[in-house]
Amino acid sequence: NKFYNLLKKFDKDNDNKIFQYAIEEQPLLPIENIIGTMYILPHDIGTELRWDLAFTMPDESLFPM
Repeated sequence: NKFYNLLKKFDKDNDNKIFQYAIEEQPLLPIENIIGTMYILPHDIGTELRWDLAFTMPDESLFPM
């Protein structure tokens, strides 16, 4: 699987239901040093998944603010 070849770090905390991964480089978007974190939380009608993503952009001029 090509996705798993991109992963540089993979951590999990089963007790707190947290999954974290790192991708240093990937060919799809102009971003790098990606850190993704997923939190699984109980919810009134099931389960809530929160997914945070942090990254750097080598050329911020591609997305002016």
